[in-house]
Amino acid sequence: MELFPIKTRKMTPPKDDIFQILNKSLPAIKEKDIVLITSKIVSIHQKRCVKITSKRQKDKIIKKESDYTTTYTDPNNHTHRFAITHNTILGGAGIDQSNGDNFHILLPKDTFKIAKEIWSYIKKEHNTKELGVIITDSKSQPLRYGTIGTAIAFWGINPINNHIGKTDLFGRKMIMEKSNTVDPLAAAATLLTGETDEQTPITIARNIHNITFTQKNTQKELFVKSLKEDIFYPMLRPFEEKTL
Repeated sequence: MELFPIKTRKMTPPKDDIFQILNKSLPAIKEKDIVLITSKIVSIHQKRCVKITSKRQKDKIIKKESDYTTTYTDPNNHTHRFAITHNTILGGAGIDQSNGDNFHILLPKDTFKIAKEIWSYIKKEHNTKELGVIITDSKSQPLRYGTIGTAIAFWGINPINNHIGKTDLFGRKMIMEKSNTVDPLAAAATLLTGETDEQTPITIARNIHNITFTQKNTQKELFVKSLKEDIFYPMLRPFEEKTL
């Protein structure tokens, strides 16, 4: 696997043009490349930016942007707000101020739709048949310091490798095993894009094995679960109860 971070010009909130960035910054794209793009520059493209006016303002935006929300007050009396949005648990509903130039940067809207638009644009401009696009974001993980990259949308690739029915080295048949292909790629790309002034919001992943490319809309139905379907539902229940 090869990863190539792409440096771009600065995208300026509240509105800028991601297609101009792609046109000027992308090198030649090869067949079966995967283009990973940070959600922040997609959000700025969509003008998903709100001028910062007060501390309480963010709480209202979190509630509006979330499918489910919950809060936790730590021993130091600091209140932390968590949300489930885009089928991902995110602190503050993924709303960010870094590199926002005094704007709250919200997550993109219609994430799979914009992923498809970017995918179609790159395919046409670079004359490729098989291509993947992943929109990434950073999130915290329970019981770990630091953030890790995750996929909030994608197009052109199958997000799951299904191993059910196959056997392991000792002949044991797989019953439930599936591999997530998009989140590991998002995590790897986030190592290169960084979190501060790197100005590399795009990464190209190349020579990736075990990836299936597709022209079909197979992504969301294969990738996400409802709260009650999830084996972690006992830990997710507070989100549902708090929201209700």
